[in-house]
Amino acid sequence: MEENKVKSNIFVKFSTIFQAIGWSLIFFLTLMLIYYEIIEKDTESLKVCIIQNLKIFQTLQSIEIFFAFLKLAGGSPIFTTLQILGRIIVTYCFIELEMNSSIICNVITCWSLAEIFRNMYYLTKNNFFGFLR
Repeated sequence: MEENKVKSNIFVKFSTIFQAIGWSLIFFLTLMLIYYEIIEKDTESLKVCIIQNLKIFQTLQSIEIFFAFLKLAGGSPIFTTLQILGRIIVTYCFIELEMNSSIICNVITCWSLAEIFRNMYYLTKNNFFGFLR
């Protein structure tokens, strides 16, 4: 029984690290997009890359629903499901439509930073990341 708990804890930690890396990539790509728009470079392929990565990593967060159901992570399965589904709806329905807006760059920058801080807090339980979260 204890061995299964250790294995599941490792899986949760691995998932959290993977999410932190993915959201860091999205943050970096969004900063590149902002810079490219300032120097007036072509940004279409970069926008497509950001949208693809945003869809991938936001959809992968669905695994947190299973973590909540299996009691591997704190939180209610119902609230976790609603939160993740809401983010997925925003990702698939609204972000791509508004990608030409500079406001969306700000939204994605803030969103990715929040996800990075959230994942770092879950990994370290550090009060600094808890404050930023």
